[in-house]
Amino acid sequence: YLHSSKPAVIHRNLKPDNVLIARTVCNGRYLKLSDFGLASLLDTSIAAANRDALYIAPEVIEGQKYDHKSDLYSVSKIGEQIFDFDLDECLYQSNNRAINTCVTKLQEILLRLGSDDPLDRPDCGRVLDRQCEWSID
Repeated sequence: YLHSSKPAVIHRNLKPDNVLIARTVCNGRYLKLSDFGLASLLDTSIAAANRDALYIAPEVIEGQKYDHKSDLYSVSKIGEQIFDFDLDECLYQSNNRAINTCVTKLQEILLRLGSDDPLDRPDCGRVLDRQCEWSID
């Protein structure tokens, strides 16, 4: 994880265009991040200029100090687009219990990652530790 390295790396420009889907030799898929042009080692002095406003955390837009949790806000907004969720609307409902449970958990995680208060956003490690709740094999 970029955020768990010492010192932590903040990407600062996460958006769908910078998330690439790669394949393994067994045709499995995984994500890769690209465009580290604005990435830094916990340098929070670069403002929101030249970035897509939809994915920028409120604390960055307001010119406040920020950390790796600003990237997590961006992840929430990317997830909202990838999964075609409107997190401001009611949560997903389906007749399929397994899918309903998974999608509901994913929406809950994205809502927490997209919290306006960075202190309310969980760390990536915590989200991945609970992956079995929101992933489908």
